[in-house]
Amino acid sequence: MITSLEKDVLARVMFFTVTLVLCKVTGGLFACFLPILGCLAVFSGRFTWVVICFVFMPMLLFFSPTLVSGPYLGPSVRIGQIILLFCMLFSPAIKRRRDYIPIGVLFIYCLVALVSSRDGWMPLISYLKIANFALFLVGISVIGSMMQYSDATLYQLRVLLLALAIVVILGSVVAYFFPSVGFSMEVQKTAMWGGYTTGADVAAREGKTLFNGVLNHSQTLATNVPLWFAWSLCDMLINERRITRMHLSIFAASPILMYMSRSRTALVVFAVSLFMIWICLLPKVQISSMVKVRIKSAFYLLVFVIMLGMCYSQIKNQTLSKWLRKEDDVASDTRGLFDAVTATRMGLVEYNLNDFRLNPIFGKGFQVMSWHDYAYKSGQMSLLSAPIEKGVLPLMVLGETGVVGGIVFISFLMVFYGVCMRRHYICLMCLFTAYLASNMSEADFFSPGGGATHWTATVIGGFCLDMMSKRERDAVYFRGY
Repeated sequence: MITSLEKDVLARVMFFTVTLVLCKVTGGLFACFLPILGCLAVFSGRFTWVVICFVFMPMLLFFSPTLVSGPYLGPSVRIGQIILLFCMLFSPAIKRRRDYIPIGVLFIYCLVALVSSRDGWMPLISYLKIANFALFLVGISVIGSMMQYSDATLYQLRVLLLALAIVVILGSVVAYFFPSVGFSMEVQKTAMWGGYTTGADVAAREGKTLFNGVLNHSQTLATNVPLWFAWSLCDMLINERRITRMHLSIFAASPILMYMSRSRTALVVFAVSLFMIWICLLPKVQISSMVKVRIKSAFYLLVFVIMLGMCYSQIKNQTLSKWLRKEDDVASDTRGLFDAVTATRMGLVEYNLNDFRLNPIFGKGFQVMSWHDYAYKSGQMSLLSAPIEKGVLPLMVLGETGVVGGIVFISFLMVFYGVCMRRHYICLMCLFTAYLASNMSEADFFSPGGGATHWTATVIGGFCLDMMSKRERDAVYFRGY
């Protein structure tokens, strides 16, 4: 028997699927429809569609190119996202409500970044990225107000987030049986080097193959899966208070996908999210002691099965060693385990430290790198597509904004966690901590493009669950009164 929630989630999944198909057919031009729909929804007060467009639009850039691609996709999404964010400045929901997402200190960080970027590697790119990130923060704040507009809006947001979790996780399971989708990253990589291969060839290849699922890169999948797993677990504890088949399917698939991505970041985020939920959320969930015992038993069983499976696979073919070392030929790898784990990030660590040494007080500019100026002048990138990879969030903050920016960012964290504890935003606190853990090796914290999905799962998703929990507590209180 399909529940009403499952029907609503399935309808959203179908909407996303149709959107992907139409974007693929039109070369990405259909993506222009989403910001237009979002802007109309802003001024008509249909906040559910504002949230759908705000959340799903940046995700289009991170699906497998086999599913959606085209010359118009990037410009449509990037320009459309800016237009939608600008329209949200005029939303009637922008007024401050009693509950709010505590990200205000980040606006002060943006002001510091403006000063830092003045003498940075490429000020123009930094200024555009600062404006985009500030607008993104406004959008996050407005979404936080919109979800308090009515219980129906909160419910629809929950349906949207569940649908996204299913698209990313269960969609990636399906993608395994379609190698042209699931291994499209390896196909693209081979094409970049002038070679040719197919997804089926990659899937049949012996040795290390990186699985990207429905997304465009194995690391994108690796950072998304544990965060959507954590949100789904929080949702089950807050709203269902029992193990459902929809949530169970997400939980069962997540560890397998994380291993197939071969990402150590996924393993760390998974562990941090479980720890935070176990320590902070589970003791405070308002459920009967019998149900709580059952959930704890299921949790212990899940951990036991995972540990047993890891031990068996390690003894049989050194699976855990291969995962941690990112190397299938473990026997010939003479590196120590610590060196193997940290090798891929040491270059980025040194790069950030070098930026910090060049300007310890204010750093070398917001979200830019030393090669950007040359790449822009030679036509290898545009002002709207200046990619970076800096790896480690704390060092990135120091390298970009120096000691001053580091102090402001620490202040943001103190205020954020202080508000969460004072106002009992437990889900927001747990999920945001998991997101910070992912930024210890994949620093996309200040990216409204690359980090939009992560902000959605953790900040928007966590605050949504806390608001649903608060509504229920208030309803119980007034019934008792």
